[in-house]
Amino acid sequence: MDKTNEVLGNDGDITRLHTETGKAWDEASGQYTRELDAAVAKLEAGIANLMEPEIGHLTRLLSSGGDVLHVQCAGGTDTLSLLLVGASTVTGTDISPNMLAVAEEKAARLNLDAEWVLADTARLPESLHNRFDIVYTGRGALNWMMDINIWARNVCACVRPGGHLFVFEGHPLDWVWDETAPTLQIHPEYGGYFDTNVASDTEWPTSYIDADMEPVAGWSKKHERQWTLGEVVTAVAQQGMIIEVLSEHPEYYWPAHTLLPWHEMKKLPHTYVLIARKPGE
Repeated sequence: MDKTNEVLGNDGDITRLHTETGKAWDEASGQYTRELDAAVAKLEAGIANLMEPEIGHLTRLLSSGGDVLHVQCAGGTDTLSLLLVGASTVTGTDISPNMLAVAEEKAARLNLDAEWVLADTARLPESLHNRFDIVYTGRGALNWMMDINIWARNVCACVRPGGHLFVFEGHPLDWVWDETAPTLQIHPEYGGYFDTNVASDTEWPTSYIDADMEPVAGWSKKHERQWTLGEVVTAVAQQGMIIEVLSEHPEYYWPAHTLLPWHEMKKLPHTYVLIARKPGE
């Protein structure tokens, strides 16, 4: 893992790193293609690919329907799952055209209407502004953003007055732990909870992308950045959003810390829900 302290001082720097990461996700889309049949079958059976900490909130917010935007939607399974918990319409954005192709295929097989937009979350098109009752994001999305304030400005711009931003994300405390250790210890490369460096590498965890998926020429470089819970909440609040819910949960959204017993790990937060409302109607 290559860690840099480069200063991302302008949109050009951010666009460059996001574009490089997007290329890596284009390559990783092969895994989503391999899992496409299983994802379609699950959705066809009416099983939402959502987790307990978020389902109750989403069902409440969508009790009368609503237009939902899912930014960084990847292969679209979570996007289409939002229809199962009350969304009237869903729109997904992603920086990877290959990921959106997978999402389109799922919607086509299920005969579901969905809009798919190729876009970097740091440059969401104005055509999406003030259109949605809920802007939904999470489960490993924020770590790919190089500037949390630019992220907040873009996603909040897409919420219509009276609507909500909904974030269900991995808790940033998990970033600090060494997942390969049999006890809780600080990861030797990540540098701690307040680390501000950009982490760049060309490897995917085998628990996420199968080892035999690697392209002949090797993976493209991707870039991650840690954001503390305080930084995320502050960035959203500074957009004029009203924080309604901030809750922390022991559930994981992906298999991490597999060497540690659950009765110990459930004492720590591994995910959080952030719901913020845009003032207005």
